Amino acid sequence: MKLHHIGIATKDIEKTAMLLCDFGYIAHATEFDKEQNVYVKFMEQPNAPCIELIMRGKDNSPVDKIIERNGTCVYHLCYEVEDIDTSVQELRVKGYFPTGRKTKSVIDGRDVIFLFHADNCLIELLEREKNETESL
Repeated sequence: MKLHHIGIATKDIEKTAMLLCDFGYIAHATEFDKEQNVYVKFMEQPNAPCIELIMRGKDNSPVDKIIERNGTCVYHLCYEVEDIDTSVQELRVKGYFPTGRKTKSVIDGRDVIFLFHADNCLIELLEREKNETESL
């Protein structure tokens, strides 16, 4: 597993993005993930982890309660994995459980799933892109 990004829940995605730009981050376009009912914006900086900003959509969304309790804060850690199904099974043995079903990433269509453990933050698994030589 490799850390892919840090997810930060925010009330105002553009305001938080501007603040991160002060630290050398470059903002990508804001996308709407209708599956999760959230807006997402990826922020990149060459010498730091990628950050995904997450803001609620129109109705109930998964970030509502955490923003209500904590304001802008770390929401999840995302790890890139070779095989998402195998990784989920390995983490289940360690006490993690999926919070929903496996879906496709709004950004690049790869498989993603979120897992919870009472003694850790929310974990997102993102299946690594398969290069052309692996699929032949």
